[in-house]
Amino acid sequence: MSLWKVDDFGTAELMQRYYQRLTNGEGRSEALRQVQLEFMADPDYRHPYYWASFLFSGQWSPMNNP
Repeated sequence: MSLWKVDDFGTAELMQRYYQRLTNGEGRSEALRQVQLEFMADPDYRHPYYWASFLFSGQWSPMNNP
């Protein structure tokens, strides 16, 4: 969920990194947190416009893989 209109390319990058972390077994909220920290350290995405609008709501545990 985002709190404001977001950049398409930045969001695609954020989601790609987020889902990669989920695939690796990271919890949902921790995956988002880590990707946001990565964005803060990246000169191309460090402005809060690219990462601060996203928040996690719901179950925080890792996803179960079948």
